[in-house]
Amino acid sequence: MIYLDFVGLIDLKTSLPRFDFQADIQHANLYELSVSERDSTATLSTHMSINVTGDDIDNLNGFIKLDSTVYVENQQQYFLDTLWIVSEVDSSGHRDITINSDFVDSHIEGHFRFDDMQSTLQEILNNYLSLSFPLSVEEGDPEESNFTFRADLKNTESMCGLFLPSLKFAKDTYIYGNVNSRLQDFNLNANSSLIEYSGLKFEDWSLISGTINDEFILNTTAKYMWFIDKKGAQPIKLGLDQLALKIHIDNDSLIYNLEWDDAGPEDSDIGGLQGFVAMDKYPEITAAITHATMVFNDTSWIVQPGNLFVFDTTSYSFRDFKVFSEGSGFSLEGTISENPDDVLDVSLTNLDISNADLILDKNGLDVDGIINGHLSLKEMYHSPNIISDLTIKNFFFNKEDLGEATIRTTWDNEQAQWDLFAEIVSVGNDKAYKSLDLTGYYSPKNKDDQLRLNASLDNFRITLLSPFFTGFMDNLTGYASGNLALTGNTSGTTLTGAIKARRGEFRIKFLNTTYSFSDQILFTENAVVFDSLVVFDQEGNKALADGQILHDFFKNIVVDLRISPNNFTALNTGRNDNDYFYGTAVTTGVVNISGPAENITLDVIARTEKNTMINIPINYTADVSDNYYIRFVNREESNLTASKSTTGVLGPSVNFEFDVTPEADIKLFLPMQMGDIEANGSGLIKMNITPEGEVEMFGTYLIEKGSFFFTLQNMIRRTFRLRQGGTISWTGDLYDARVNLKGVYSVRAPLSSLPLTITDSSLYNQRILVDCVVGLSGNIYNPDINFTIELPNVTSEVRELVYNAIDTTNEVLMNEQMISLLVLNSFSFNTGGNSFAKNMGLNSYDILANQLSNWLSRISDDFDIGVNYLPGDQLTSEQLEVAMSTQLFDDRVMVNGNFNVLGYEQSNTSSIVGDVLVEIKMTPDGRIRMRVYNKSNTIDLSNDNAPFTQGVGVSYHKDFNRLGELFQRKKKKEKKDDRE
Repeated sequence: MIYLDFVGLIDLKTSLPRFDFQADIQHANLYELSVSERDSTATLSTHMSINVTGDDIDNLNGFIKLDSTVYVENQQQYFLDTLWIVSEVDSSGHRDITINSDFVDSHIEGHFRFDDMQSTLQEILNNYLSLSFPLSVEEGDPEESNFTFRADLKNTESMCGLFLPSLKFAKDTYIYGNVNSRLQDFNLNANSSLIEYSGLKFEDWSLISGTINDEFILNTTAKYMWFIDKKGAQPIKLGLDQLALKIHIDNDSLIYNLEWDDAGPEDSDIGGLQGFVAMDKYPEITAAITHATMVFNDTSWIVQPGNLFVFDTTSYSFRDFKVFSEGSGFSLEGTISENPDDVLDVSLTNLDISNADLILDKNGLDVDGIINGHLSLKEMYHSPNIISDLTIKNFFFNKEDLGEATIRTTWDNEQAQWDLFAEIVSVGNDKAYKSLDLTGYYSPKNKDDQLRLNASLDNFRITLLSPFFTGFMDNLTGYASGNLALTGNTSGTTLTGAIKARRGEFRIKFLNTTYSFSDQILFTENAVVFDSLVVFDQEGNKALADGQILHDFFKNIVVDLRISPNNFTALNTGRNDNDYFYGTAVTTGVVNISGPAENITLDVIARTEKNTMINIPINYTADVSDNYYIRFVNREESNLTASKSTTGVLGPSVNFEFDVTPEADIKLFLPMQMGDIEANGSGLIKMNITPEGEVEMFGTYLIEKGSFFFTLQNMIRRTFRLRQGGTISWTGDLYDARVNLKGVYSVRAPLSSLPLTITDSSLYNQRILVDCVVGLSGNIYNPDINFTIELPNVTSEVRELVYNAIDTTNEVLMNEQMISLLVLNSFSFNTGGNSFAKNMGLNSYDILANQLSNWLSRISDDFDIGVNYLPGDQLTSEQLEVAMSTQLFDDRVMVNGNFNVLGYEQSNTSSIVGDVLVEIKMTPDGRIRMRVYNKSNTIDLSNDNAPFTQGVGVSYHKDFNRLGELFQRKKKKEKKDDRE
């Protein structure tokens, strides 16, 4: 019940008890201690220091201090760091009370008693409005009061949430005033930059009130008044800017003046109301609006003078109350009371119902139209009788044009029920038709059969249902035909029947995918049922949907759907839709959507199909200066973890299990300044996303082919061809992906750029094919990067010469060689006074050719074009090399070519040398391939070699773990039923 550690004394023997102690209270159950009945589990923990004398609140002298206070109610914790209360009373009765805390600092000083405050205030106010505050006055006259007070509010959010949940104050709010009972004087003033109360928000609010010249004055102003959407959306501006209310109270009468002005360039929202409220015959209250001119949305409204309102405990009378504006308006005439003969008539003329959006928009509803008609209300206390005849022209619901609506209700005395008739006449293809025909009744006293409405639909626009599914879908459109019945009573209603949907369409928010359907939908007592509903994506591919949407008359919606897509678009998001992945996913598999609408779970088990393109952005910055060439830094990792879910808005729970196939294109955006990876491959990838936005990812992606677009500042921009067999793996943390891959970029470099001792001058002039290989391994945010070179299609003599000149085990030198090869198409060396820097100066033609290659490659994404020019000298001829690579026929044919044009000063002839490789995938999976090639031979004066070598080859590739698997035939997959 309570843990108490008490040190000190309590002396009750003296005339005024004395309390001087310290106490440590832990987990005191206030309900079991009979202190509070708000919550049976409420507990209080605090450290208390008290040194006071006195036996009631009006004679306490001393101090009370609480610190480290924790109050728990309904599993919510409330903290109070410090509370100081100091009370001093002198012999004359002058009191000084100071309160300092986390929430408020206040001070009250003068002659007063808390027991007398209520009666003192009533005595003052009754001079002006004797019946407005029916407070009981204790026997005997209160003591004379004369005091001042002030309170400065601080962080009151938690305290208001606990005791006044509908009220919020800004931290700069303050209240001050004074009371003098002898002079019958009372003043109260307040200011706040922001106050919220019951859905209204007042900005720059002030209050000045008090007794002035035998009147009680109350003036309050606000710079802006807003309406707050309780669902957490942005506030809706009411248009009441520069709001000012002035009230004068005297002789049991109240005279008011309300004004507002939007202070804009045009008078779009401006107005004023003047009137009175008389309570001299209380409990009968008489009121009137003596003058009113208002402008809302540039439309002027006038309240007709001469109106009168008379209210008492059971009667509400309206006389000549008319509000009109240029041919439109409404009027109230009559009385609502316990007299069965009293009737209140409401007349509506050309009234724009879009003004109701302020109330309906909270529920996602938007109505527009012009309403005409009248209503009669009588016997509202016992047996409500409402007779109506209303017509709504140009009726729009959620921006959808429904046509013209008619609503009529009559009262059946014999059956004691309202008979209801409603219809909507729509226009389609220049022909009017009745899209809704509604008939039925409402019997207030028949509890067993209270409500029965029958609706006949004909091409009725189903967009009316969209507000009920806002949790996970939107853009619901289409037409419905069929019959529905709404039955029930005040405890619950049911909607049953069947409709045939036509040209239906909706969008799943999280997936950003739009689907269409035309099929039958069943409505049972508590569910919307889908039985093999055929759904199409925007490409015309189909999926079958089975399941139901459970509801309590479209509240407390619970989804239970199973969708079986076949080559179906399951994702269509952009960069701004998701921080972790986006793109297009075309899949075959099973999708389960389940759970309540506010906490949907998506379980997806699918295989990727052609046209799948998934992008995974990595949004960390990269720092190129930390390594000798490249090192990536995961900056402020802790800040990222804290910011993964900061909005407080929960999304769906998503569980993906993708069998990724080579038909899917995967693009991984690496940290800035490094580039990106585009790949095709395979792997079983699982991804889980919590409602808070936390992501887990598992699986290994095996690269079959692809490219690595590598960038280094503005110096290198090269596309490396990825080698088959590279992997990207996840073991849970999306940001801890492990990468192991290699990319190849081929250049032709002159042997003359190496310090070689060559007896054969033909080798000195030769440009050889060099494969620049970059390897990435480790964490993808901070990978280990290594460079190597390979020399395909060269003689053993050339290979030995190159590897003797380059130390491939020296990482720094290999980095330098790689930069030189990628930028200059030339080896780098630092002997004989030459260096990489010197090469940079001597190879301006290579740099220009490198830039030209970049420009040419940007002309088309289908071709990679390279140009290299080598000027001639006394020993060598000028040389122009053009390289081109492309993939044709859905990547089934790959072409790589290098063409050299050699010029000779002694002749007018030229020699064209060409290397061409054509590789054809004979099977879709690429296991069987055919190669056709033509390559130039190394010219050796000691041998009589032909200038070219041509050839044709066929290869077969298969991965296996045991030798027997190499010869095992693949079993044909059994055809699955389309509906599985």
